[in-house]
Amino acid sequence: MGGCVQQTNDRHRVFFEASADAMLVIDDGVFVDCNQSTLDMLGFSSKEELFLTHPAKLSPPIQPDGRSSYEKADEMIELAMKEGSNRFNWVHVRKTGENFPVEVLLTALPFEGATILNVVWRDITSHVKLEEELIEQRDLLEQQVAERTQDLEKALNGARLLGEVVKQSGTSTIITDAKGKIQYINPAFTQINGYTPAEVYGKTPGILNSGLQDAAFYQDMWTTINSGKIWSGTLQNARKNGEVYWVRLKIAPVTNEQGLITNFVGIETDISEFIEAKEKAERANKAKSEFLSSMSHELRTPLNAINGFAQLLEMDRQTVLTPKQSGHIEQIKNAGAHLLELIDEILDLARVESGKMAFHFEDVDTRVMLKECIGLSSASYNQLNVVIVDKTARNLPALHTDSTRVKQVFLNLISNAKKYNVENGTVYLESKVLEDGMLRLMVRDTGPGIPPKYQSQLFKPFSRLGAEKSNIEGTGIGLVLTKQIVEEMQGRIGFESTMGVGTTFWVDFPIYQEMESAAS
Repeated sequence: MGGCVQQTNDRHRVFFEASADAMLVIDDGVFVDCNQSTLDMLGFSSKEELFLTHPAKLSPPIQPDGRSSYEKADEMIELAMKEGSNRFNWVHVRKTGENFPVEVLLTALPFEGATILNVVWRDITSHVKLEEELIEQRDLLEQQVAERTQDLEKALNGARLLGEVVKQSGTSTIITDAKGKIQYINPAFTQINGYTPAEVYGKTPGILNSGLQDAAFYQDMWTTINSGKIWSGTLQNARKNGEVYWVRLKIAPVTNEQGLITNFVGIETDISEFIEAKEKAERANKAKSEFLSSMSHELRTPLNAINGFAQLLEMDRQTVLTPKQSGHIEQIKNAGAHLLELIDEILDLARVESGKMAFHFEDVDTRVMLKECIGLSSASYNQLNVVIVDKTARNLPALHTDSTRVKQVFLNLISNAKKYNVENGTVYLESKVLEDGMLRLMVRDTGPGIPPKYQSQLFKPFSRLGAEKSNIEGTGIGLVLTKQIVEEMQGRIGFESTMGVGTTFWVDFPIYQEMESAAS
């Protein structure tokens, strides 16, 4: 019998020593035995370092739940003695000072008339680390879900707001699928075209086709939007009742994450009233131009007669005129010349506005053109004794424009610079080649400058900017005509003015690249 007990004890000892888990024995609250796995786990070299040691001495002062290791260890031992076993998690300390988590199993065993505790430690460091990672991943996932939910709520609110905007918009909106089948229209579409949603859903926008655009027009539209680009244009559609109206249409493709077109959105604006107003204005402008042209021709005939008779009276050698009579004739001649100048400018303005002024584009040597303008302007009488100074570059690039009209522009600008100058003043001609391929020619005077309150009226017909109260002659349409001519020749015109310093008018014309290249 004793041999069997000894064999049993031997087997238990072999199991105790060979266990991969740390195994210890507690008797009367302290460790009295342990296996090699315990020493390996703690980093001790001998069992003696562990004997008669309370479990709390191998632990940090405080456990993760905030309780004292001594207090909690005694409680766990007492519970195991009472219940027979107790399983719980614990934190121990290696000899190196490193904390590590273990799962502890205490089992009460009778031994030689007393009760001892068999202790098993299982290192759960990897398990705890995995739990921490899982918790971290869970928290991260919950955060991402919360953020995504928030984003979706914002997007949903934005979509609702956008939908309400589209719904309340006075602009017709239409959404189709990738094949052009209508999926949505807003109330403005129904108001403009007369079709209800039920009448158009599943159909194509072709129901609005008025037949006034050819197939090439729609082919270009579909080619553009199917390539992923936005198409916009003006066309005539037909309402449900057959009424034709003008519309400005913009169509934008909608793509998914793969870049495939899923829908088309069309924004349609009824511009019939604008087109009608524009056509009405064009008709009125044409009528005005025709009236001015007709009246100018009608006025020229009697005016030529008046000027002719004034010249005859002046040249009559048989009748001696008194100084007073000669003065009256001179006034008639001056007034007639002024009226003829006004009529000529009105005729030119009417021709430009009606599109009847012919322009003959040719290769223009800018230096030669300016020389002719300077010669003509210098020869004309000027009571202020103003001189013209040419400060333009010696080698000016060539222009491809109407030589006669360009000279008309510069003669007018130089004439104004002389008239609205100071006594013994100067007119400077300057030049600059711009980065956009334009040649800028400037006419700068040393006059009093244009008052700011008049500057906005500078290019308005018959506005003389206060000069009508002076003895300076003018028609008030010279600059208007100049601006029209410059813009008809693809040019630009502008000015800068400083009170007490002077005014600079500038015109930009495209440089003739071919001639410039040939010259170089």
